[in-house]
Amino acid sequence: MTEPEAIRQAWADPDSYATTLLALFIDKYVLHDDPAEKDKAWYWAPETIIAEVYSDYGVDISDHNINKLMAALTIITTDLFFKDERCFVTLVNVLCGNGFRPAEFEPAEVAECAWGLTEGLILSPPQEPEPFCAAIRRYLGHELKREGFLKPPDILRLAIGTDDANRVAASWHDEPGFAAELGRGQAQKNREVAEVIHDGLTELLGQLQALPLRNGNAKELAERVRRDIKGPATGS
Repeated sequence: MTEPEAIRQAWADPDSYATTLLALFIDKYVLHDDPAEKDKAWYWAPETIIAEVYSDYGVDISDHNINKLMAALTIITTDLFFKDERCFVTLVNVLCGNGFRPAEFEPAEVAECAWGLTEGLILSPPQEPEPFCAAIRRYLGHELKREGFLKPPDILRLAIGTDDANRVAASWHDEPGFAAELGRGQAQKNREVAEVIHDGLTELLGQLQALPLRNGNAKELAERVRRDIKGPATGS
């Protein structure tokens, strides 16, 4: 596959991750010889990006892909992902490929939140110890409870209101068989979330390594993704 074909395929692929699309965008439109043009590109409207990509590569970007790219740009140019509950949920849904429907509130499920947090933190590693506002952390706690998680997966330990594990275990101390079964069920739920993250990171790493970038490279992003891949998912 030639370099232009690989780039066209990445822009057109409905399975391209937001991070992959962002790397393509930065390489072509942000790493520009003219600093003024570089600064403008960060704040292009979706219609401008669609027109530029079509002009350069002959690709009509799908709604899903332009939404994922705009989500990535929002995460790295604003603090909405970290400080606004509704925007956080909307961005998570877009990163997971669920579409962009700002007029309605579509809850993001636990596995979706886990992946959204994973990719969002790759895109914009925070500088502060706890970057997420209390409202987002309470939302995560609510979703964990709604889906029956007594102990949150590692990526969701920031959630508020997830201190049920010890209380539930204590309430069943006279029923060791049931308590053991409950523990196995919880471990399985956490393993499933860990597998979602591991599989997503593996796919994302492959996409980044395949990008034939001209003005930059995806090495730093790929290294960040590689560090997050811990081998077989365990749910620990």
